[in-house]
Amino acid sequence: FDLNRIVNSALNTLLIENQVFSPPFVIKGIGDQTRLLNAIRNEEGLRLYRQYVQLYKLGYQVTKEATIDAPAYTGSVDVIRSKITR
Repeated sequence: FDLNRIVNSALNTLLIENQVFSPPFVIKGIGDQTRLLNAIRNEEGLRLYRQYVQLYKLGYQVTKEATIDAPAYTGSVDVIRSKITR
């Protein structure tokens, strides 16, 4: 899991898959909750952001959900690598 490949922050915006998002925003992750929580806990950019949260009283919240609603992905898929298995 490489958070840096998914989310790049610039000032107070997020760049995700070439789309810029401005606050407020909600990010939901699907996967192993322990790995996801460790990834956001240890990611250097988010560590810095949490310091700004404390200093400037910004909003930041992480919650664990048992279920979420996620619409089916309708965009294109870029194949980076493939392997034929037999």
